[in-house]
Amino acid sequence: MAAPWHGKSGCATFKSAEVVHLTSWELSFTDNAATAATAGDDWKYNLSGIQDFSVSARCLSQLGWDTISTLGANAVLKLSIGGASEPYYQGNAIATAITETIPADGIGTIDYTFAGSANSGLTYNATGGVSPSGTSDPVQGKRLKVVLDSTEFAMPREWTINLTCDAAEAAYAHATNNYMLRLPGIKSATATVTTVASENIIAKVGQAYQLDLYRTQTADDGYYSGKVVLTSVPLTVDVGGIVMAVYTFAFTGTVELKTT
Repeated sequence: MAAPWHGKSGCATFKSAEVVHLTSWELSFTDNAATAATAGDDWKYNLSGIQDFSVSARCLSQLGWDTISTLGANAVLKLSIGGASEPYYQGNAIATAITETIPADGIGTIDYTFAGSANSGLTYNATGGVSPSGTSDPVQGKRLKVVLDSTEFAMPREWTINLTCDAAEAAYAHATNNYMLRLPGIKSATATVTTVASENIIAKVGQAYQLDLYRTQTADDGYYSGKVVLTSVPLTVDVGGIVMAVYTFAFTGTVELKTT
C-alpha cells in the first residue's frame, strides 16, 4: 500500500516496547537556522544550524501501566505510520514529560513528550514499521480514588499527575553530526486533585502529606505514591453549579507507581 495512510494503523515504540493504547503521535522536525543579516542587507540571510526533533503522543491509560520507568529514559523511539510493511521514523530520544489524567466521567489519558537526544538524529525508513496492538484494558475513571495521609477524599472528580525530567542541551561542533544532543537531568512532579468542596481548606495549604492517586479502587491497577506539599487550593463558587476545590500538590522527592 502506498500513501495516503490512515492513522488507525499508526504505532510508537520506546525502549523496545509499544507505547500502549496510542491514539495519536505528532513529530516536529526543525532546523535552528542562524540569522546572518548585516548592515546594507534588505533581506535576512539564514544559515542552517543544528537540527532537532520532538514528539508528542497521546494514549489511553492502562491498568497497571508503569509510567515512572519511562520518565527520563534515553532510548530508541520508533514512530510507525501505517503498520509493519509501511514507513517509520526512528531516533534516540528522552522522555521529558508524562501527564496522566483520570476523570470520574470519562476515560483516563496519558500524554508523552519526547526530545531528540543523539548526534545521529532522526532517520526515515521506507518499510519495517510496527503494527499497533489495539485496546485491552483502558481505565474508566468512575472508580478513581485519592488518599491523603490515609484519609480518602470523599467526592473526587478528577486527578492529574505531571511528571517531568529536565534535559540539558549538549550540542557541540562536529565535522559530520548536525543534530541536537541532550542528557537527562533531575526529575520532578506535581499533581492536581479536583473535588466537590466539603471541608475547611485554610489550614491545609503549606502542609506536608502522603499522597496516593489510584486509577481505580484496586491497588493492583496502579497508583502513584509520594510525599507532597499542598501549594494551593482555589475554591470556585458559581450559581450555575456545584462548589468545587482544586488541590495542587508539589512532590518533595521520589514518586512511585505501585501495584500492590
